[in-house]
Amino acid sequence: MKLLLLIFISLNIFASDILTSYRINGIEQIEKEMDIELTKREYWDRVITGKDTTFGYIESYSNVLACDKSKSTLHLYSLDENQTFNFRKTYDAFTGKLKGDKVKEGDLKTPVGIYQITQKLSKETKLDPFYGPLAFVTSYPNIYDSYRGKNGSGIWIHGLPSQDRDEFTRGCIAINNSSIECLDRNIDIEKTVLIIDEKNIKQNI
Repeated sequence: MKLLLLIFISLNIFASDILTSYRINGIEQIEKEMDIELTKREYWDRVITGKDTTFGYIESYSNVLACDKSKSTLHLYSLDENQTFNFRKTYDAFTGKLKGDKVKEGDLKTPVGIYQITQKLSKETKLDPFYGPLAFVTSYPNIYDSYRGKNGSGIWIHGLPSQDRDEFTRGCIAINNSSIECLDRNIDIEKTVLIIDEKNIKQNI
């Protein structure tokens, strides 16, 4: 009871300080103070307590796609009722013809990084049959890529054409058509993050 009272008092004092600061200095000062608080380790220690940080701190996503370029695999993990990312499925995948991180347009490399899925393409959106029945567009290059001077575009997760093809891509991640359809049934693209690395991102699958 005493602890709850102390918390209530401190929250009220904090709210009073915010109102006073806002009244005197305006909203910009409040924003600056909040930004400073968000840089403090103590705040983030409280936030991540009890959360699954296997893939880092992921706040807005319920699915993780982890691409291991060294093994040509794409793993799907999903949050369970305990808010833990559990392994669900592995898809065999083709990646870029050349090893290493993508740096520029046409270098035939799959990027290394963390990306959002921004769009789903299909025959309804006139997707070229070369990419199979479905394709998921990624956010490459992201802000960090652009900061590092990396360029290029059109990095997708997509299916395969009906005819034979090379066992590599120009930089995309390609999985077979039944797998891309399975993936589509199991993810919400707005709640799915893609992590691409040169090695196994999670060891205990």
